[in-house]
Amino acid sequence: MRYLVITLKQHIPLGTPSLELHLSVSVIVKFPNKKPLYVALNKTLVLEADFQLQESEKVLLQTWERKNGDGEIRVAESGRGNNKRISVEKNGALLKITGVTESDYGVYRFTVTVNNGYQVSDSRKVLKIINPPNASLYMQCSIPSVDAQWDKPAFLWQVNGITIANRNEEISADGSTLHLTNLDQNYTCITESSQGTSKVEVRINASMDLGAKCFWASILLHAFVLQICSCISVRFLSQKTIYVVNGETLVLQAEFEVPVEDHITKVTWEHEPEGKKNSGKTLLAEYPAKSSGGRAILDKSGSVITLRNYQRSDNGVYTVTVRDHKGGQSSAHCTVHEYDAVHHVSVMVNVTHSSLHCMEAWGTEPVFRWLHEKAAVTEAVGRVSDDGTSLYLNSAPCGHYTCMVSNKLGHSSATYTAVPCERERSGTAVAVICLVLLLLLTGGLAFLLWRDKRYALKVSWSSASRAVDRHERRSILSRLKELHRSCMSLSPLCKKRTNGRRRDLGLMTRRWYRAASRQIGTVFIVLDWRSRTLDELYIFTRGDLHKCKTEHRIPPRETRRILGNWFSKKKSALQRRI
Repeated sequence: MRYLVITLKQHIPLGTPSLELHLSVSVIVKFPNKKPLYVALNKTLVLEADFQLQESEKVLLQTWERKNGDGEIRVAESGRGNNKRISVEKNGALLKITGVTESDYGVYRFTVTVNNGYQVSDSRKVLKIINPPNASLYMQCSIPSVDAQWDKPAFLWQVNGITIANRNEEISADGSTLHLTNLDQNYTCITESSQGTSKVEVRINASMDLGAKCFWASILLHAFVLQICSCISVRFLSQKTIYVVNGETLVLQAEFEVPVEDHITKVTWEHEPEGKKNSGKTLLAEYPAKSSGGRAILDKSGSVITLRNYQRSDNGVYTVTVRDHKGGQSSAHCTVHEYDAVHHVSVMVNVTHSSLHCMEAWGTEPVFRWLHEKAAVTEAVGRVSDDGTSLYLNSAPCGHYTCMVSNKLGHSSATYTAVPCERERSGTAVAVICLVLLLLLTGGLAFLLWRDKRYALKVSWSSASRAVDRHERRSILSRLKELHRSCMSLSPLCKKRTNGRRRDLGLMTRRWYRAASRQIGTVFIVLDWRSRTLDELYIFTRGDLHKCKTEHRIPPRETRRILGNWFSKKKSALQRRI
């Protein structure tokens, strides 16, 4: 396996402590199960983490740390525990604590540091359980089905020949199972249906030991585990740990099951703080007598307790105890912990298997969400695991992958940056090509506009030439050639050009045009379109036509001005003369 470096980008909710980032390029550490681990006092605690290491990497340091109400302490380092009760096995991945005490409860973090200085860690919470689950023993009466029948068999139970009723729920709903409370009796099961009646009897000798009784009972009936029953039954609606946000209200509700002939005389609620040595239990409230403080309120005959303004010091185990008038009692326990924000989000990449793994330290009820290039991951990118912690890619990783971890208190994220995707490069190339084409198109349009303005004279000449047809233009040109010589005697401008004296054509044209506007009727210009020069100048005056020829280029601005004025003012006169 190969793991690469990641880039972290975290959003820290207001009021949470600063985050501590743990990165690794070649090692991955993860607990197989992230749920809290429950251990009773004086028992053995075993925590085991999975970690994978590349062959070229070496582990420099392995540490186990514990965080609880007493603070944060390192319990093991480099395969050695800090006391005789703590041992480390399986290359440091397994932590074993014997004789668990109050100080051993909390959040355990396993950290691995490799030779390149990078480190990665994962954590798991260890909580206290007060009483072990109660065991129970059942007898089950069964009858095989012979062919089809329209009804179901009815079951009747007798103990020592006396039919028993289901007053204390000793018999299951379908009647086939009986809860045992005393094995020194004779049990009889009678079945009745449309196919007939059947009877089975179990006789247990009082002189038998418990093992023999259970053995013979299992021959005829299905036996399970022993249950010690009390007259009063107490339980919480949920056996899971309850998490409460700091400052909000905690509501705990218990269920009481009391026989008809019995009644409750007293209900007490107690609290045992988490992680404090020899703290003992604190009385929170008592029904019907009193409550210990203003924050705890009892209602519904003591089965519901409300604790306002929950604080971190309220973490721990809550115990409700119910007593009846006969002196019997029953208790139930519930663990409550503060709702923690998400911390220490990190992303690991497995290049060999094209997968990404997201880890979070100890946030409560974390919800994982994956983004690729700031958009939700689709099936085209990859598949997300059921718990949301892993992303299995369809191809080699490319672009930016972000793991968003959130809960009620905020969210945090970690981003892994891979090589740019091919489509990004293609998109960049397309953008550059489009930009170049746009520049070329803009330049071409600018050139066309410039050419149109530069050679606007061509358009003007085309407009003027439409005033006459080809035959008329040829006749005019032939007449102009015949009268060419008369231009030399009548036009001062032509005389100056003929004598070889060079002047600016624009200046001469403006000067000649002002003189012609007073003395001559119309000026007609013919251009040589190949050389873009003024080829011939024709003058209509008093019925005579004169011509003057020049090789000078006309400045574009002067040309547009002359032709514009001429076509706007002299167009009708030109048509009449032609």
